[in-house]
Amino acid sequence: MPSVHYAWALMVAVLAIRATRSRWRWLVLVHPVATALVVVITGNHFWLDGIVADVIFAVTLLLQEQVGEPLARRLVEAAERLRGRALRPPDFAPDGLAVVESSDVSAR
Repeated sequence: MPSVHYAWALMVAVLAIRATRSRWRWLVLVHPVATALVVVITGNHFWLDGIVADVIFAVTLLLQEQVGEPLARRLVEAAERLRGRALRPPDFAPDGLAVVESSDVSAR
């Protein structure tokens, strides 16, 4: 039931406002307003379809901020910890032989 055209226009506008700092960024709100008018006037959707799209978008943004961002942060931290371990050479190679440092090889 929600108007995907309107929801897309709203998403583009909100994310453009969040991503920029110019005082002119607020002009992007013309896009969802014009889209809402067009889809209602042409008879493709009702006003309620736009309202439902607003609610779904608001819930999605809230979930993203409350769940998605902290989860993404934890995943990045875990990946960095794993990457840090992988970059450190072990004291011994898997077969039990000592690992030779590159500085030791060049000195010979």
